[in-house]
Amino acid sequence: MKRFSYCVKRFAQRYLVIILMFLCSGFSLFAEAVRRPGDSSYKSTADQTAFLYVDSSVSGASVYLNGTYKGTTPLKISGLKPGSYTVRTSLKHYSEFSASVRVRPGHNSVFAYMEKISGYLHLDSVPSGAEVYCAGERVYGNNIELDEGRHTVKVRKFGMKEFKSSVYVTRRSTTRLTIAMEKAPFEITDFRVSKSSFNPRNPGDLGNVDVHYSVTAPESGVIAFRNAGGNIIFQKDVDFYTWDGSFSWIGTDFSDYIVDDGIYTLTLYAGGLERECSVEVDSGIVYPLLSITPGGLGIGGLTSAELSPRGAFQIEGNAGVSFRTVGEPEGFYSVPIHVALAWTVSRYVELSTSVDVSIIPEKTSVNGSFAIKAGDSVTFPNDASLLYAFFARIGFRSSPVMYPYGCDSGSGLGAGVSVGYKTENFYLGAQSSIIFRPVVGLVSNGSDTMWKNGIMVRRIWRNASLGAYGSINSCFGEYEFKTKDVVHKDSFAGWFRSFDTGIEGAVYLGNTSAAFTARAGFVYFPQGERGTMYPQFSLGIIGIL
Repeated sequence: MKRFSYCVKRFAQRYLVIILMFLCSGFSLFAEAVRRPGDSSYKSTADQTAFLYVDSSVSGASVYLNGTYKGTTPLKISGLKPGSYTVRTSLKHYSEFSASVRVRPGHNSVFAYMEKISGYLHLDSVPSGAEVYCAGERVYGNNIELDEGRHTVKVRKFGMKEFKSSVYVTRRSTTRLTIAMEKAPFEITDFRVSKSSFNPRNPGDLGNVDVHYSVTAPESGVIAFRNAGGNIIFQKDVDFYTWDGSFSWIGTDFSDYIVDDGIYTLTLYAGGLERECSVEVDSGIVYPLLSITPGGLGIGGLTSAELSPRGAFQIEGNAGVSFRTVGEPEGFYSVPIHVALAWTVSRYVELSTSVDVSIIPEKTSVNGSFAIKAGDSVTFPNDASLLYAFFARIGFRSSPVMYPYGCDSGSGLGAGVSVGYKTENFYLGAQSSIIFRPVVGLVSNGSDTMWKNGIMVRRIWRNASLGAYGSINSCFGEYEFKTKDVVHKDSFAGWFRSFDTGIEGAVYLGNTSAAFTARAGFVYFPQGERGTMYPQFSLGIIGIL
């Protein structure tokens, strides 16, 4: 019996630890078994997320995680599952970085050190004042850091032959290059005018021509201007201190009088050499001071039969205010903003486009339009002209403006004709056009149609113009458009739906090709007991190139 007790005691001493471990393991398994699967207090390691912050010694490096592009450094990548990832960073002109990262729940970071792959180019014997270019970009100094690889080095100095060489730059080393330049003989490499014809009576850059010349070495010379008879009417002395130079000729002779119309030959004499070019003085080249309407150049909302000279580019912007003085509710109505471009692509064709924004309380209406105009003229013996033009336009508006609609706000698909009689100081013209769906454009479903007829008259001076315009808008059919979930639909008929009239003026700003514009007018709807009237005022700037 004593021996049995002794054996039990020895067994308990030896295996007590094992028994305790077994009991703890059983308790843990029991607790795991009774825990509910939906218990939010428990999450396995696989369910936990982490984020990885990636930075580099040079910012802006592209980051790839397991081969997938994630962004540029510094970068925080969220929503990762714990595990092993491959991080790679790359940036042009720098060494690539790649590493395997063990991501654990919570915050993780990795820093990529990226070495610039570059060396140095040392230039010897560079002449004072020389210009040095590597890969087409100008560089400065005698010790230049460049990317590893082959580079083309070009050195220029006025009066010297251009030096050009190809060198290979190795990383972390210096490559030396000796510059050897020779004196250049004098040559005239270019002699030309900026435009083939111009009218000196036009203001600013519109009334002069730039004469450009290029040479290879220092020298002095003279440029002679000869008329069709071979007589020198103007002369310009020039000294060459650099490769390229220019000056402007305003079309005058030795006495500062504007020369007669005709072709003039320009001859450059320098260093025993000579070069020629020619330019035409044409008083018929006139830039009409007109604004850009939905159908092209004109005044108010009417399109003129006039066209700018070929190649003319006009940009304009204006802003104003409009009111409702008759009709309900009276008072402030909107702030109209207008930005437009016009380009005369040939003697007969003009393209234009515009964006109009009407800032109205509780809404903003935006319109975009495009137009093409083609025209020509017939000249009479007394220098008067009969002008005619055809135009087509298309525009879209986000929401209609004014009354229950019936004014030409630039939207819709339209086509029309303009005619005019013009002298040096006077223009009288008329326009007629048909516009389909003028309320908001072709995006609507209505049958609304407008017939617009108007006249304009302008007094023209050398540096300014003042005109008056008036039009009658006749409307037919029904308009139908949708705003949010509301459909707007109503009759649109009326031979005298609205009247649009006003005055518009423009004046060049000093001796420039920019002009200040101002307009005042009103749109009147005669419907109802008293009708509805919208006075409008605007100011703007026109720039002609």
